[in-house]
Amino acid sequence: MKYIIFKICVLFMVAVFLSGCALFLSDVQGLWEIKEAHTKVFDKDVADCYDMTLSALAKWGAIAFQQRQDDYIVGMQFENIFKSCIDTTEVGIFFTQTDPHKTEVKVTSLNYNLSRAISQKLFEYIEKDGK
Repeated sequence: MKYIIFKICVLFMVAVFLSGCALFLSDVQGLWEIKEAHTKVFDKDVADCYDMTLSALAKWGAIAFQQRQDDYIVGMQFENIFKSCIDTTEVGIFFTQTDPHKTEVKVTSLNYNLSRAISQKLFEYIEKDGK
């Protein structure tokens, strides 16, 4: 019996060790409060910008680590399009309706160069309607 409990504890510790940061949720509020953000207003609905952002992440091989429909997406694994980052560096993408059919998209990260590169690609992607 003690051996089984020991095995379960060891497996749990290995799982926690291997999961790293991904075991915990990201600090969405902290990403929102980063002052050096990249923003742009689009003549599109929030839902359209949100859906195109999810599509762009999938196209780039990144993942939506955490999200809330039509509000925000926290993306990770941007090393395919930005070589100078590790796969767990988070990028916060926030969506705010400023007027009817107008959406402000805000991109932030603790890695300023990553957020700048992602925002440029994302803004171009949204402007071209995902093409």
